[in-house]
Amino acid sequence: MTNVGAHNIPLQKNLLLLLVIPKLSVMNFSRITSDFALGNGKLYTPNCKAKAIRLILNSNGWVSADGKLSENVEGVFSKEFVSCLPSIVKNSLLSVEGDKDKRSFKCAISGTFKNPQCKVDERIQRRAVNNVFDVIGKGLGKLFK
Repeated sequence: MTNVGAHNIPLQKNLLLLLVIPKLSVMNFSRITSDFALGNGKLYTPNCKAKAIRLILNSNGWVSADGKLSENVEGVFSKEFVSCLPSIVKNSLLSVEGDKDKRSFKCAISGTFKNPQCKVDERIQRRAVNNVFDVIGKGLGKLFK
């Protein structure tokens, strides 16, 4: 598929996403490709790739006719997009091997298209919590100087 837009889908409406990275509430993919296999009432997507200006997504998993899904996703943000991110967000993301200017994330998406559940990689969760405590600690340190 080419020139595919994703606007206001449930995953993009996540409050945290809108507050921290509002530019992702609208994504236009120049190209989406995937291998497909049908079986057991599911469409398997073992090698799905989606390319947008700010983000490249790679996923594998399945989608069923009743709207259920289970996908493992890895996203890589472009250098230009990373440079616009708040440092607390940038520092929570994973480094990309071979390109220090890009950042990545991994997550598992399950549930349904209408009510997707997203579980972010534990490494990112730990990094985010540590970054929040660092920011709080630095703020408190300035108060007590």
